[in-house]
Amino acid sequence: MKKLTLIAVLALAGCATAQPNYFNGKHYMTGDSDCRYAQQTANPEVIMCLNEDMERTGTRQAMSDIQVQAWYSKQGQSSSVSSSVQCKQIGVISSEIKTFSGGVCPIGWMKAY
Repeated sequence: MKKLTLIAVLALAGCATAQPNYFNGKHYMTGDSDCRYAQQTANPEVIMCLNEDMERTGTRQAMSDIQVQAWYSKQGQSSSVSSSVQCKQIGVISSEIKTFSGGVCPIGWMKAY
């Protein structure tokens, strides 16, 4: 039985709308109240979403490249957004701080304060 790994999904402060987040080579629509956190599943194309109370709310499929491009196009942005954010890996003591583009930390990372 595969061990499920808890992955935090962090959105911009004050922003409760879903947006594409990159994890393990795929984008998933996460960050809204129904998918604040996610669990990796046995299927690499699917994540299990959890709310703030860590209750399961359902699954979400990985987005296709066309869906990701369409989302960024609709937002008036390109997939290579110039804003950056410094993040550290969740669950790692003395985690190094890395800079990511797009203004949001990827799944498994949190904003470094």
